[in-house]
Amino acid sequence: MLSMQQIVRKTKNLIRRIKVMKNWYAFIKPFTQMGTWPRTAHLRSGAKFIVESPNSSSFAIFNEIVIDDTYSIEKFSSPKKILDIGANIGTFAITAAKRFPDAHIIAFEPEEKNFEQLKQNIELSDAKNVTAVKKAITSKRGVATLHLDPKNPGAHNLYEGGDGQSVETVPLTDFLPADVLKIDAEGAEYEIFANEIPDCKRIVMEAHEGNNDELLAKFAPRYHISSHDKIHILTHK
Repeated sequence: MLSMQQIVRKTKNLIRRIKVMKNWYAFIKPFTQMGTWPRTAHLRSGAKFIVESPNSSSFAIFNEIVIDDTYSIEKFSSPKKILDIGANIGTFAITAAKRFPDAHIIAFEPEEKNFEQLKQNIELSDAKNVTAVKKAITSKRGVATLHLDPKNPGAHNLYEGGDGQSVETVPLTDFLPADVLKIDAEGAEYEIFANEIPDCKRIVMEAHEGNNDELLAKFAPRYHISSHDKIHILTHK
């Protein structure tokens, strides 16, 4: 039997799903167990995302970013330029693009298959204010090996893993200034911010294995920091 807390959480989740999605019913049980996948999630904003299956990383990422609003997109203050580092299939970039149609979003995704799905979702959503860039952001310009996670397309990284894919790397400074920086780079955040902390209105970041406290200490003089699990919301002082 579900606890009252679980019932409240599930009810809030359903209300939120109905609020933001046109075809919300196709993405809840028992309907997720019926019919075929992949499916296209249609948001009321006009954003569209191809979701592989209920057990896929694309389904989990969609729920985190769109339904749970993990990165607090709704609290952004009229940004004009947003950088999405680790864009995956574009869930964050396109959601932000539809909420802020006057903003220019640059979405960085180095992995080939993810990049093709990113471009497909941009086209499906008619998100003309999103620019897709097939490069990895690091601390320097060059070429690196992207290690591919065979089970989770959202966990490809530059440091360890299975088969590799050669990718072009560029420094973050090439694309600054920006109002908002979103980063989910599977550990590359430690290298990206090793030498310089950017001056943005807001930074939203998922941290991975590494010295998280040391990284956040670099931001503390310039940003107010709010953390929940692995997600850090940094707002300029």
